Amino acid sequence: MTDLEKFQAILPSLIRTLEEVLTLRRTPKAHVDHLLQCLDANLNGGKLNRGLTVVDTGHQLAQQPLSNEEFTQLGILSWLTEILHAAYLIWDDIIDGSGYRRGQPYWHRQEGVHMKSIPNILALSA
Repeated sequence: MTDLEKFQAILPSLIRTLEEVLTLRRTPKAHVDHLLQCLDANLNGGKLNRGLTVVDTGHQLAQQPLSNEEFTQLGILSWLTEILHAAYLIWDDIIDGSGYRRGQPYWHRQEGVHMKSIPNILALSA
């Protein structure tokens, strides 16, 4: 399995953990669902350069093969980098006023989102 495949395999578990934590904190289901939709719309289809750079940097710093646990921890940090980048892209899309990213309408222009995208940016940045 390549680093890219291992990296991509971490996201579903990270999303499940986020959903569990938000549910335990009694976040309304509609808010949880909306945030999960935001993550899905804004994390899929990208090149993942930032996240993979974190993984590559970890390999270089370790100067030895990473254990599965080390790779998973590094992968989580990498996905957090991708999520933060997604938040900045949403801001940039709002400011630019164009219509599409990766062939899809910008998140803030999708049906039912519009200005709800601003709290999404804050949640992703946190």
